[in-house]
Amino acid sequence: MSEVLTKISEAVIDGNFEEMVDLTEDALDEGLTAQQILDGGLMAGMDYVGVEFKAGNMFVPEVLRSARAMQAAMDILKPLLVAAGAKRAGRVLLGTVKGDLHDIGKNLVGMMCEGAGFEIKDLGKDIGPEQFVEAIKEYQPDILGMSALLTTTMRSMGHTIKALEEAGLRDKVKVMIGGAPVTQSFADQINADGYAATRPRLPSWLRSWLHRPEAFTHERRPLYMRTNYVANAGVRFNLFSQDQLEELFNGVLHLLQYTGLDVKHEEARARSWPRPARVDGERVRLPSYMVKEALRKAPRSFTLWARDGNPKHNINIGPGRGHFGPGPTCTHFVDPETLERREYTKADVPMVARLVDALPNIDFCESLGTVGDVHYDLGALYEFAGMFPNTSKPIVAWSYDKFDSAGIHEIAVAEAGGQRAFEQRPNYVHYCEPLSPLVSTFEAIDKLIFAATHRVPLVFTPCPIAGGTAPITGAGIITMGAAESWMGLTLAQTLQPGLPFFMGGVFSAMDMNTMILAYGAPELPLYMAGLTELAHYAGLPLWQTGGCTDSKVFDGQAMIEGGSSVFFSALTSGDMCHDVGYTESAMTGSLFQLCAMDEAIGYARRIVRGIEVNDDTLAVSVIKEIGPNNHYLRHAHTRKYYKSEYFYPKLLDRQDFENWEASGSMTMKDRTIARVRDLLATHKASPIKPETQKVIEKVLAEAEDRVKDKK
Repeated sequence: MSEVLTKISEAVIDGNFEEMVDLTEDALDEGLTAQQILDGGLMAGMDYVGVEFKAGNMFVPEVLRSARAMQAAMDILKPLLVAAGAKRAGRVLLGTVKGDLHDIGKNLVGMMCEGAGFEIKDLGKDIGPEQFVEAIKEYQPDILGMSALLTTTMRSMGHTIKALEEAGLRDKVKVMIGGAPVTQSFADQINADGYAATRPRLPSWLRSWLHRPEAFTHERRPLYMRTNYVANAGVRFNLFSQDQLEELFNGVLHLLQYTGLDVKHEEARARSWPRPARVDGERVRLPSYMVKEALRKAPRSFTLWARDGNPKHNINIGPGRGHFGPGPTCTHFVDPETLERREYTKADVPMVARLVDALPNIDFCESLGTVGDVHYDLGALYEFAGMFPNTSKPIVAWSYDKFDSAGIHEIAVAEAGGQRAFEQRPNYVHYCEPLSPLVSTFEAIDKLIFAATHRVPLVFTPCPIAGGTAPITGAGIITMGAAESWMGLTLAQTLQPGLPFFMGGVFSAMDMNTMILAYGAPELPLYMAGLTELAHYAGLPLWQTGGCTDSKVFDGQAMIEGGSSVFFSALTSGDMCHDVGYTESAMTGSLFQLCAMDEAIGYARRIVRGIEVNDDTLAVSVIKEIGPNNHYLRHAHTRKYYKSEYFYPKLLDRQDFENWEASGSMTMKDRTIARVRDLLATHKASPIKPETQKVIEKVLAEAEDRVKDKK
């Protein structure tokens, strides 16, 4: 480091603002650039201040002097940085909340962030929620920072966040709060994104915060900072760097703009897309800005509602939350009594739904099969009609065509209390599947149009096979599959802006020996992890795949493959992970696999929840109280936490050998079979309305009449 940079750094540390102007001009005269002075002198000094403040060796007045010295230099450097085209680290909007006139801490944050390369807009003090909302609309910041010194004014932070939600801006900005009375608990309570307890290390924290892949979607996770200490709320897995995600994102946009997809729906090609889309025969190409606009319109967070109003069965889609459920369309089923593999029938549908309703870690329902003992055009409709009365959890419904879709929707709307009530509290999701490679079939688009028209949350999920119907490389299959899904996204948001939309995919490898789509291959959870990160980077929830196996029976292979994919899904916060309970490479549905994966999901969720660190959980005073050579079993601290700290299994055995032997020497398979049979015999879902049952009967009768002349 040059001598003048060392002096500048020391001036920052000493708070010597009187000499800072001369030192900065000396550095410029020596030929140093503004960026070099900022990084090598000013920020080096502030980094040291942060360390000393954390250690208790510097105090707020000294930090204020250091910030003032830094600001003296920034007044000279700022025009030079702008002229040199220095890249901003981000845009921060600051303000002290309504009723509070204290702004020292807020001003300090602004000076330090500006010095670190952030563009700052300071609204001042006594700023109400409406003023924050209007400023966000005008300045479009990456981060909103609110400060309060008084306990009587800190409530205004919550009012501001609520105002942002009502204005549709909450997912457009990260919200950081701070001030003497503010705590992490309060930040969690009002749904703030971050809590900054101290300031000197704040700029580097904000920079890392914005540069996380999730920052593209403004995900709200309970991340907070104490000086140079970051506490992570749970365990997460990241596959891609920010640069890699940007490459994938741009690759998808390039495919949609220059390669395009074949869209087999003439009406959609002719009427649904606005003029900027290029339509050449069946080929549709979408300009990048059009796709980005669709991504902006699609919500990241929304709720799928239990049909009976049970809040425990609601699914709150949003950052950091993963949900699990079975899949549809298996042609065969493992009989829960005989354990034989047989054709799936309509009598199996209520069994699947009741088990889903009973299992604590299964969040939504699909049928685990394709009904084989009704007319082939009516299988999907009979599945929904069989599931709906037997679980109150949200259902993901598929259909063969828009006639099925109409019947399904009529049932759901009847229970909800009308179309308007359904729109406010949707109780099912519509599943559509385009064809790989790069084809949006007539049926998929027709069902998408139905869902968008009737405001039904939508899954648009391709099933590319690496090495078969998609590139053999992971990056290639993710890029192509995302393009297939985003074609549907763009159409859906054009028809119905703001429609809840799941980017989706069943992405795995084609086994080069058997030529099957391998549901148990490690590539499946790997591709799903990558696709999840891309979806979240783009601001979309993801329809994932996991809990499935290529094994033909309920055995160790099924446990390893299913459990591994479930764990990866939990680690990546896949929003809706389906196909739990698939065996035989999606050919056979198994209630036993579903039940065992319920246990695996609970196991994974406990790990992902992580370890909470606070004064109470550290238990320093408890350890002191108990002392050496004693135990904690009777202590109030143990009684307080023993239910929440541990995962308590339903199937996994922890007995000693003698007790296990005395209780029947039951294996994992034995216990799973017994639990499935017990739940099927004892569990009953909440009933549907009598009028809904009449609608089900009417819809099925009309459907049978529609196909009676078909073979």
